[in-house]
Amino acid sequence: MIKMIIADGCSVVLAGGPDDTAKGEKITELAGKPMQLINLIGQTSLRELAALIKGCKLFISADTGPLHFAAALKKPLIATWIACIVNAIFCAIFSVRVYSFGAPSFFTMPIFLNPDGTMSNFYFAIAAAAITIVVSFVSTWVLGFDDSIYGEEAA
Repeated sequence: MIKMIIADGCSVVLAGGPDDTAKGEKITELAGKPMQLINLIGQTSLRELAALIKGCKLFISADTGPLHFAAALKKPLIATWIACIVNAIFCAIFSVRVYSFGAPSFFTMPIFLNPDGTMSNFYFAIAAAAITIVVSFVSTWVLGFDDSIYGEEAA
């Protein structure tokens, strides 16, 4: 994707925390170290990152904090939410409802309990969570995850 963006005449800026440094180096190496690829991983504060995002034409990210910066700044974005999309479709098909305030998670599963005492909504919510986990693992397996970039110290 980086090569296609650069071939279209744009520059690519990599940003991330210090723990992502090895990934940035590997991405830069795989892209052929072009001049239009600027690796700032581990080199920006949150304020500097927000300024970078403000200046970008397109923001590509996983579901991370900076993605929400880009959304707040109304930047065009590409986000990887494969499992979340599957979850949303499942919940829409089975009309899963939330009966109290709280962000849906395993710790707040009681928000799916119907006050009338029926349990079907709660069971569908558990099924949606399980499907999300399975899709996350399967998509990671299919799309791949190369942890060799972390080196021996990760083992």
